[in-house]
Amino acid sequence: MKNTIENTSQDMFKPALNYALIISVVLIIVDLIFYLAGNPQANMKVYVGYAIVIGGFSYAAVMFRNEYNGGFITYGKSLGFIVVTGLITGIIIAIWTYVYLALIAPEVMEIIREKTIENAYASAYAINPNISDAEIDAIIDLQLRIQKPGILAAMTILGYPIQALLFGLIISIFVKKKNPEFA
Repeated sequence: MKNTIENTSQDMFKPALNYALIISVVLIIVDLIFYLAGNPQANMKVYVGYAIVIGGFSYAAVMFRNEYNGGFITYGKSLGFIVVTGLITGIIIAIWTYVYLALIAPEVMEIIREKTIENAYASAYAINPNISDAEIDAIIDLQLRIQKPGILAAMTILGYPIQALLFGLIISIFVKKKNPEFA
């Protein structure tokens, strides 16, 4: 039984790494396109990113099923594969995030800070119109403390597997395919 579990996870890692690399490269290219176009924090970039992630995880799971599992896969194995792919993607994108925000485009951090301040004021007044400026400043100070390239990269490592789990719960419904020999 132990060898089966080890073989399964080893068999899953290489394809997950390959598909995570593909997804990551596409996400990085999109990031660079928006940066070079002068709009690194565009809402459209977020939507395109989600489409790439969902499409990438779906494609990866289908290809894993067809190329590595003889055309059959259980719901759980599909979900596990998507989460492993998401974890690897998260690590790659975290490295990119740090390099991008710390070295390539540190000015984007200023844009993020300005948006944070703007959103903090809007949210605070929407929730509590009587909030004091000191309270808003405390909220902003707390938010700005975590807005550093290293912390954002670490949050990326956590965020992608969570996204993969959530998207994988749905994707795996459509990807699973029972082997009729074991039914």
